[in-house]
Amino acid sequence: MSTVQEIEAALSRLPIEELEAIEKSICRLKQKQHDAEGYEYLQREYGITREEWDRFVRRRDQETQTDREAGRMKLFTGDIEEDLKD
Repeated sequence: MSTVQEIEAALSRLPIEELEAIEKSICRLKQKQHDAEGYEYLQREYGITREEWDRFVRRRDQETQTDREAGRMKLFTGDIEEDLKD
């Protein structure tokens, strides 16, 4: 089993593009888990259908992409002070 220091050292040797790709993959996995939990709750509490949930998720993702492209939203880099500069 690797220690945190070993993992940090290995990650520090990766090119920034690969780190960004890893981060995006992790975020997508977390979002999918969150979406699944959200759907299960809403289905149980309010009886929404899978089709209704899928339409909502597609619309939310499209709105998010549109906002990012328009500069109204950006990804958190891990440095709040830097992200808030502009």
